[in-house]
Amino acid sequence: MQKLKRLLKKTKIHKPIKKILFTLSGLKVKKGFEFVATKGLVKIPKTVIFEPTIKCNLNCQMCYQKEERIRGKKDLTLEEIKKIFLNLKKENKIKKVALIGAEVFMRPDIFEIIGFLNNLNIKVYIQTNGTLISKATVERLRELKNITGIGSSLDGKKELHNKIRGRSNAFDKLFQAMDLLKKYFTITINTVIMDENIDQILDIAKLLKQASIFNYSLQFEMAATPEEIGESRKLLGINISDFAVEVKADNNFSFGLDKLLNILEKLNQIRGLDITIQPRIFNKYPEFYFNGTLRENCSNLYCKEINAIRINAQGEVIFCPFIKKSFGSLLEKDLEGIWNSQNFRDFRIRLLKNNLTPVCKRCCRLGLIQAESKK
Repeated sequence: MQKLKRLLKKTKIHKPIKKILFTLSGLKVKKGFEFVATKGLVKIPKTVIFEPTIKCNLNCQMCYQKEERIRGKKDLTLEEIKKIFLNLKKENKIKKVALIGAEVFMRPDIFEIIGFLNNLNIKVYIQTNGTLISKATVERLRELKNITGIGSSLDGKKELHNKIRGRSNAFDKLFQAMDLLKKYFTITINTVIMDENIDQILDIAKLLKQASIFNYSLQFEMAATPEEIGESRKLLGINISDFAVEVKADNNFSFGLDKLLNILEKLNQIRGLDITIQPRIFNKYPEFYFNGTLRENCSNLYCKEINAIRINAQGEVIFCPFIKKSFGSLLEKDLEGIWNSQNFRDFRIRLLKNNLTPVCKRCCRLGLIQAESKK
């Protein structure tokens, strides 16, 4: 255990690089935990995570949104988006928005959306797969003064990345986009750690350094078994259709923790890269997190999504990317009427009472209230 702690201390895995996604919006978790756990009440954050569209031009193997596309739900119109964010700014003083996918540039009016947020003095972080970025795209983005950073994903060397992303030119398009964007914006690249790419993590890091991309983030593949989804549904009292997570019969990794730690140690030897692995709780309890046994071994787990406003492409306030239960539409109610409604409060209470759910066990948004483990 001491060896693990020494390795993790040497590896830069605890410095957050996406502040827009990790802001706790004024709530001091340790002091506020009991209040949230017993009352379900949470102060309205100043940051919004918004999915402007469900559309995407790729077919990623680990995507959790495929079922939603099959259902054929319509995206919000530009006017509906303006109405929602005008209210959020006026009534709730929203300061930051993270635009995430599906693929945000599938919306032809995405520049108008960002421009409208700019007029409201709202900062914007953009997550994109990079395949739709052109010189013209970059020039239009440069005209907007509220973009704080742009993120994308790289899952392996060329052949593997294209296979995982389901498109033969995804790799080349991504690097073309990074080359165009890095001159003007802070770029962060994320890799999802999975069986298929564990032997290429070091190669990815070297590719990024060669491309002069210096912010590199890693997180673990998020998947659940049918049994874990079923148990999570019962614990939360919600429907199976409220879950949007990759389903696997066995979601354990084929590689061991020692192998991963060895890779992290080598990553730390690559000078000039700011490397982060999410969630930070992995730093403290690597074995429990890696083996998917955090709930059994650590009391008082916390989910950072509790302190994030997440709005889907239909204008509904949902809990997170994987538990997409809707608590109300911002086209029908204001945020005040949704955020601390009895329904949402009861959900938070059940979530914390059960020490989260089996589906949550490898989420990148896991947190810890109480530092001690059960063992």
